[in-house]
Amino acid sequence: MATNTNINFPQSEFLDPLTGRPSRAWMLWLMSPSVVAINSTTALSVQSGGTGLSTTPTNGQLLIGNAVGYTLNTLTPGAGIGVTNGAGTIAVSNTGVRSWSGGATGLTPAAPTTGAVTLAGVLNVASGGTNASTASIVSFNNITGFAATGATGTTSTNLVFSASPVFSGSVGIGATPAASAVLDAQSTTQGVRFPNMTTTQKNAIGTPVAGLVVFDTTLAKLCVYSGTAWQTITSV
Repeated sequence: MATNTNINFPQSEFLDPLTGRPSRAWMLWLMSPSVVAINSTTALSVQSGGTGLSTTPTNGQLLIGNAVGYTLNTLTPGAGIGVTNGAGTIAVSNTGVRSWSGGATGLTPAAPTTGAVTLAGVLNVASGGTNASTASIVSFNNITGFAATGATGTTSTNLVFSASPVFSGSVGIGATPAASAVLDAQSTTQGVRFPNMTTTQKNAIGTPVAGLVVFDTTLAKLCVYSGTAWQTITSV
């Protein structure tokens, strides 16, 4: 039997020629085998359960798959994100992302923060807001900069409703409304304009209510619905 100087196992036959059983030397070795050391000049391949790398990794280096094996690489810091590599540790920290910017919306963070962001300010009209934190139906001077659909106007003296708002009290235009008036419009330079429409458009109004007033541009007359038919105010 050839001598093996790399692995320290018994040099005798495995089977005892007299008994036909494993020899005493082999039985002792199998119960407490000597340490086997293997020296290799190449790295154990991925296919054999290794990494395929013989380079000692530096602090923070990770094994990253590259479709054919592994590559040693570290995490790359980004804008506002820091990476600190230590011996067996990697620390990721927030180094610059401290707040959220509302851009041109009118909203800004109340204070720099790395957690939940609390917004301050008011959302402007261009971003779908009202540009106001409060609004009073008594005085539209509390609403400024309106220039969008819905309740709109370029100044606080012009307000246009595209929907059908409901007011619970009296409405005063140009003055405080009188107690007995649900709508009180006062001006020395302007008047009140009723809806202008043609006769065809007037007749197409679905289920007009008694007292409804329009200006018929076909007749150039004010018309009022009596409850059963449209009546023309002929003195106009």
